[in-house]
Parts: sequence; C-alpha cells; structure tokens
Amino acid sequence: QYAPFGLDHHRCPFSDSVVAMSKTFTRVLASNYVVAPVADGLPVRGAYHWEPASRFSVELARKEPGVS
Repeated sequence: QYAPFGLDHHRCPFSDSVVAMSKTFTRVLASNYVVAPVADGLPVRGAYHWEPASRFSVELARKEPGVS
C-alpha cells in the first residue's frame, strides 16, 4: 500500500505538519494568479491512488493589481 508517511503507529510524527505546510505553500504560490481548468476528464486509478485525467490541465493568469 502506498503510504509515504507510514501507517498507524509507524506513521511519521510530522506528516500532518508537512501536508499543512504544503497546502499553505501552494496557496501562497498561486495567490497572485487566477487558476482555471482548461481540459478535464474522469479521474483514473493509478498504481497507488486516484490521479487526474491524463488530459487535465490548468491555466495560470496573473491577477491584475488590486484584484483579490
């Protein structure tokens, strides 16, 4: 089973912190952009977890100054 942070009592003690920091990093990185899907499709079951469709893509457009 795919478990990059381990499982149960063998779980990494910092796994929740790493996931939270990754979410924050991604939000800050994208905060100056409008993220819009360009192509989509049904998710597919990868080797270890669900993955986006192979044709899935997004477009990043820089926000105009002063726009939230």
